[in-house]
Amino acid sequence: MRRWAILTVAAAVLGLSSGCTSTGGVADGCDSSLDSTVGSTLDAFAACLSDDTDLMIRDVSVLIGEDPSYTDVAELRAEWVVVAACTVDADWRDSATVEVAVVPKPHTPSDADFDGTVACER
Repeated sequence: MRRWAILTVAAAVLGLSSGCTSTGGVADGCDSSLDSTVGSTLDAFAACLSDDTDLMIRDVSVLIGEDPSYTDVAELRAEWVVVAACTVDADWRDSATVEVAVVPKPHTPSDADFDGTVACER
């Protein structure tokens, strides 16, 4: 049986900027479809979240043959790619909690099967 080490980091999202602007909590210019965020950088994803959203980050690098190495440093979020995401709320941008799985650049969502790396239950 193969063991998968998944580093989970919980971080409160702190108004990062990457082209989205926030008006009343939800960022403008961010697609309402959570599926459309897969493949974006973690900093772009986080910039679309409400200031009140808790972001759960899973480093799933082990699925691409690398050791987990994610550290929640805002300046380094641009070096990480979102490969899966989920929430239980209707609008992910204004959700109480959003969970994402990430891998380091230059990897992409097509580099492995990332289904099941995040699990949000209603």
